[in-house]
Amino acid sequence: MRPLALPAFLCALLLAHAAAAHAEWIVDAEGGIVYEDNLTRATRQADRRSDIALAPALSLGHYFQLTDAMSLLAVADFKGSLYPRFEGLSNLSSTVTLGVKHKLGLGAFAPWLRVSATAGALDYGDNVRDSSVVGAAVQVGQRFSERIDLQAGYTYETLNARNGVFDQDSHTFGLKGNVALTGAVQLTLGYSARLGDLVVHKAPVPGAAPAPHSRLVNTFDTPLVALRIDATTHIFAAAVSYALTPRAALNVGYEYQISIGPLFSYPNNLGRASFDYSF
Repeated sequence: MRPLALPAFLCALLLAHAAAAHAEWIVDAEGGIVYEDNLTRATRQADRRSDIALAPALSLGHYFQLTDAMSLLAVADFKGSLYPRFEGLSNLSSTVTLGVKHKLGLGAFAPWLRVSATAGALDYGDNVRDSSVVGAAVQVGQRFSERIDLQAGYTYETLNARNGVFDQDSHTFGLKGNVALTGAVQLTLGYSARLGDLVVHKAPVPGAAPAPHSRLVNTFDTPLVALRIDATTHIFAAAVSYALTPRAALNVGYEYQISIGPLFSYPNNLGRASFDYSF
């Protein structure tokens, strides 16, 4: 948990300086399910594995309005993915994020800029995948009307795993738009491109020499070779959120992910449904 030390120190320092500012607690809980049809990120149909995961999440944080134009957010996130079929893939992530948002003008339609840093840990059932997580992000956005807003951003993330095959560095560029269809229903459409390391899986070839950055794993129901490659992943996403009350919402979403490596492509379809509640 050493990656949490610096953000925790910075969080305490910033909170101390912001104590006199207007502040409020943030407590958000989520219960969801996620289905993926290519968890192994395999190119061959025979090597692909699918499963449904339970996906609970909890966010605890503090929001500070430092000035009319600037705010600070310090939040701890706890997220789980629990796979009944592949227990070794089940994981819990614990992260701390510090973010500063600045409005570049006056009024509800002024553009804004947010910068943030994240650090934490990923704990898997298959402990060779356990990783520390460090990341940074820059986002810009603007509301164009009472119903439409757009956001664009860049995220850098690095995972330092217990086994080097699962180390990952990535750069992600994204664009997202939100449209309020009614007072209670919101549609979100997005596209992002992730460039960097990707762990894919394939069946072992008897007698073949081990490839660089590879390892035989038993995470799935048959032994597969985990292989770290350089790939570009295109992600197309759509989601609908229905507000039940000012604090509760139901969400459904779909993502099509296509990763393109040096030789092959690795498709994945992802569907999710969740219930969110803000205390």
